[in-house]
Amino acid sequence: MHLCMYDELILILIPKRDFSQPLTSNFRLEEIHIASLEILTIIGCCISIAALSTTVTVLLWFRLRSERYILLLHLSVAVVVAQVVFLTGIDAVNMKIVCRLVAILLHYLYLSVFTLMLAEGIHLFHKLHRAFDADDSLNMLLFLGWGSPFVIVSLSLLSAGDGYSTQQHCWLSTDGAIWAFVGPALTIIAINMAILIMIIRTFLGVTIVARKTDMQKFKASLKATVVLLPLLGITWMFGVVAVNESTVVFQYIFAILNSLQGLFIFLFHIVFNDDVRKACSHYKRNQITSVDSLPQSSASKKLHKKASILDMFI
Repeated sequence: MHLCMYDELILILIPKRDFSQPLTSNFRLEEIHIASLEILTIIGCCISIAALSTTVTVLLWFRLRSERYILLLHLSVAVVVAQVVFLTGIDAVNMKIVCRLVAILLHYLYLSVFTLMLAEGIHLFHKLHRAFDADDSLNMLLFLGWGSPFVIVSLSLLSAGDGYSTQQHCWLSTDGAIWAFVGPALTIIAINMAILIMIIRTFLGVTIVARKTDMQKFKASLKATVVLLPLLGITWMFGVVAVNESTVVFQYIFAILNSLQGLFIFLFHIVFNDDVRKACSHYKRNQITSVDSLPQSSASKKLHKKASILDMFI
């Protein structure tokens, strides 16, 4: 018997249970919860794929070429491809070669999603603290996002090649191979949590924010946190605590937040984004010009880049 769709989403991060049995035998969830979580996962993933496909289209159409949007473009592509492969290939257990390839591809893609979210965190942190060479930094961040997962997957294949695909799903087995994903993923989540805290502290120290009342600061901090959570992947932490029947609420939160990650990225970083609105305005006036390609002095470029980051929160 195959695992349900929600089982498969949660097993991507949680190696703590016996994967030879379905989730219900370990968590003993009621059937209504299993069915509800599966439906939420499928619907959420489909919505995310549509939202991130729109995100990619908007970024390319309006030619938003700053490192911030290039990283967002790469993250969006990684999440879309990972979710498409997940939805279409996770259950291909009857085709051994295909299943093994799906497992390898999912390992690489989901690691890339996490490393690109780490790249987003590093980029945001540096933008709020110091200016640095855009081309060099972007190349390094993209190598981190796409290159480091390739190294990890290659080493994993050499050391635990038999751990790709099982009788239940096309994913890593729990006999050691799973840690080639869980280890880096949990490390990245911890790093991004620390980055988020440092970003909020820096943000609250900015003059325009420091002059606000305590309630205004709280609201601004809450907004910054909500905007950054899907970008940094910290919502995956809910998967860590969703490990038994007493934490069913966290299982719902995990299923909703992570399957809808693409929708949140689209809303917070495209729909409500000032740069995208300006680019749209240029397009309507038949002047399709990237906001970041407009002539600016060196000093104004630095000011604009830092201000655009702060505009995400204020």
